Amino acid sequence: MHIYNFIPNLGVGGGQSAMFEMCLAFKKYYPEIKQTIICNTPPGDRSFIESYGLKFRVLDNQDTVNLINSNANSNPVVVVNKLHKTNVNFVRYIDKNIPKIIISHTYTKEPNFNKIDYGDAVVYVSEAMRAIASPHCKVKKKTVILNSISGEKFEKIKPVDKDLNFFYTGRINNFNQIKFSTQWLSWINSFNFNKPVRHYYIGSGNQFEHAKEFLKKTKQNKNQIFLTGNISNLEKKMSMLKSWDIYLYGINPNHCEGTSIGILEALSVGVPVIVNDRPSNPELIKNGVNGYVYKDQREAEGIIGDLIKDPKALLQLRESTLKHFNKHMDIKHNIKKYLDLFSSIKNQK
Repeated sequence: MHIYNFIPNLGVGGGQSAMFEMCLAFKKYYPEIKQTIICNTPPGDRSFIESYGLKFRVLDNQDTVNLINSNANSNPVVVVNKLHKTNVNFVRYIDKNIPKIIISHTYTKEPNFNKIDYGDAVVYVSEAMRAIASPHCKVKKKTVILNSISGEKFEKIKPVDKDLNFFYTGRINNFNQIKFSTQWLSWINSFNFNKPVRHYYIGSGNQFEHAKEFLKKTKQNKNQIFLTGNISNLEKKMSMLKSWDIYLYGINPNHCEGTSIGILEALSVGVPVIVNDRPSNPELIKNGVNGYVYKDQREAEGIIGDLIKDPKALLQLRESTLKHFNKHMDIKHNIKKYLDLFSSIKNQK
């Protein structure tokens, strides 16, 4: 088998990370399978993909089709990673006997961006995504496979040193209208727990400079907020994440997303996730097992306050978070689902 993984760009994002994780899993568990990563534009920051140790080719859609069709005898499978505005219509020109799977990574309520007319199967990365997007999809076979990652590669990474006088929290995402608001920074700054909080916000994006300006003008109380910018080096990022007591996350009101890779990264190293109830991230969380889902900020503050007061309960939650991830969420459990999907499509050809 030869898997052709297509993605329009290799910028820093959840869809890209999910694809890289899947490539690495196939490489580890099924080394006999060949893989080619194809993108339309070269990455501006190569360190992101290089931190995963993967190679890629830059081709336009026509050359992508030509390459795949010319290797029709190599038992190919095409996996198209669809981002928000990705046009996947080029797959109609790929040999009809070659399985074509579309993985939809971005939650959107806009019908035009949920429209998928061609392919053999569409994979949504959450049940909430399938519910809102599938009515606009003409492909008959639709399924859900949650995003997943491998936690094994993080085991040898040591957490950065921490000041035990603080309770450590953080989150990882782009600064955009869906995931960032100055209200979030104000909320963190207003915390009044038994311990002061250190909150690390990893990411960049079109609102990052606005966030820095806002924080510069904000008088920080006993709590401390750090905007680190994007951290492309995976080991450096995970070393910081491992030091956090909890991963504190929220999507802005009236917005949603697929499933956050940052949340999966936290769970994979035993950092419990406290997340609001906006779709689709609650599908990853079991209350009291690997974190908590909160309805509003008051409820979140109650959860955090209880964990600060009871270090033993926090330790038990961290232990159960890692155990649950290894048993149910590690990518080794999901990669077989993709192979089964490939096989079922091949058998129908």
